Amino acid sequence: ADAFEEARNIIKLLPTSVPMPEILAEPGGEIGFEWRKGDRLVFVLSVGGKHKINYAGIFVSNKLHGSEYFGESLPSVIIGNLGRLYS
Repeated sequence: ADAFEEARNIIKLLPTSVPMPEILAEPGGEIGFEWRKGDRLVFVLSVGGKHKINYAGIFVSNKLHGSEYFGESLPSVIIGNLGRLYS
């Protein structure tokens, strides 16, 4: 239930310039989000109800991953990486 609530909050907080992601149920009970523009532009994140966002991205030849605290707003690193796909 906590993961569902966090996922719902992420959807509400997404910038209007970002399309809706593919939403996935992950094996460990997390809820995942995936944005893809071909094979070399991908950003994914997941929440599990513990106030933490795990994320990973491929931006052509650059790869990144990490985790951020998730409270009442989307962390700037999440917004920034979505902007890399949709700006």
